[in-house]
Amino acid sequence: MAEERISFSPCSEEQRDVLMDSTTDILLVGGGAGGGKTRMCLTKCLSFIRDKNARVIVFRQTQPQLKVSGGIIDESHQIFPHVGGEYKVQQMKWVFDGSGMAAKGATVQFAAIPDDAALAGWQGSQLTHIIIDEAAEWTEKQVIFLLSRLRSATYNGHLSMTLSCNPNKMSFLRNWLDYCINKNDGIPMADTSTKIRWFVSLNGSMYWGDTKEELYEKWGDGKTMGVDFIPKSFRFCPLTIYSNKVLLKKNPEYLASLLAQSRVDQDRFLHGSWDAVASSSGSFKREWVEMVDYPPEKVTGRWRGYDLAASLPSEVYKDPDWTVGVLLSRTPEGYYTIEDMVRFRARTDEVLRTIASTAADDGVDRVRVAMPRDPGQAGLVASNFYTTYLSERGVIVSNTPTTGHSSKMNAILPFFALCEAGMVRCVKADWNNDMFNEFEIMDGSRKNKDDICDATSLAFKKLAQSVTIPTFSIPVITQSSPIPRI
Repeated sequence: MAEERISFSPCSEEQRDVLMDSTTDILLVGGGAGGGKTRMCLTKCLSFIRDKNARVIVFRQTQPQLKVSGGIIDESHQIFPHVGGEYKVQQMKWVFDGSGMAAKGATVQFAAIPDDAALAGWQGSQLTHIIIDEAAEWTEKQVIFLLSRLRSATYNGHLSMTLSCNPNKMSFLRNWLDYCINKNDGIPMADTSTKIRWFVSLNGSMYWGDTKEELYEKWGDGKTMGVDFIPKSFRFCPLTIYSNKVLLKKNPEYLASLLAQSRVDQDRFLHGSWDAVASSSGSFKREWVEMVDYPPEKVTGRWRGYDLAASLPSEVYKDPDWTVGVLLSRTPEGYYTIEDMVRFRARTDEVLRTIASTAADDGVDRVRVAMPRDPGQAGLVASNFYTTYLSERGVIVSNTPTTGHSSKMNAILPFFALCEAGMVRCVKADWNNDMFNEFEIMDGSRKNKDDICDATSLAFKKLAQSVTIPTFSIPVITQSSPIPRI
């Protein structure tokens, strides 16, 4: 009986792009469910371990994640025994004896790094290839540190890092992918895998460009290219279930189950959207809000609620809060309409100037401005300063005291309840996606941004508390007197 031959090869052009890449410094493999991300990352190792000096490390945050049934170690047993690999359980390492296509002495090891303290233990390591499984769970700082562990005086190939993950809009990777993500739905553009980006890490900050020369022109002053200014290449190869034709053939019901999901879940799991949030999570669903082309003509009131911030992105704090102003109106029938949103980052003086100019654009006679007042003496002083500045410029301001962080969720929940009841509409605009994304992930914790929610809840509170006295006329009721006149 002839010996069965095992073939490890891509089953789509997208998977081929992953396996054929041999020059990119960081390759990100991500996308929807069922794309074969883990399989491709492990199969890609077959090209690394042909060199006896290959030292491949597969990282995950915890050992249980590595060892879970059907996880990446399980998956490796479908590949490496066929190329002369022997698995050492205690070391969590594949060692190759040279009997297959892999060179004798090459290794593939699995390791967990639960925190920065464990990360420091790899300070002196010399690795040829790094694979980070579920990289969206890591921090940018951790990934860049591990990139510095790629070094070898004996390995002949290109040293590289491969990141594998599912889309996660809260991950640092979302910022890395801003160049290739559709702004409306967060889905990668069609030609994404053909684009190579370049970055350089300087003093803990990441700087990006389309070419090495562009990076050097902007950030290389006083440095020497290739010496103390060394750009690295980055490539994103998105995979979806349509990239995995083997799975589609063997399990067509899997695709059917994805197609049966809601639109948001289809964007996330079927198309690999980096901005979609699972529709089963949170207290808000964008499907609850009716989208309209224009704001209503007849309203009982309009308020623009603000949430204030006064910081710019810096090396220390790369993602500060936003100043947000949400314009909300209410119709006589009780429907609320989100008419507009402004969102920006600026220092205090620019924040106040922008609020004043926005009020002038809104019309001070038709839109009232609601400003938050933080607790304590400092909050009172700041509120008085803002009120004075804006009032002197003709802006009608109302200050509303705010409480601690724990009340933020309670403040927005009544508005979400109105959304679920179908009483909220929203004017179509380019800011819709940013707003709905924040609404969907709002859970009251400090890990997510809540600037838009705070501004919205403030505007809603002012509208809901406004009392409109209806106008009506009393009918004239007369009747003839029953007493006869003399």
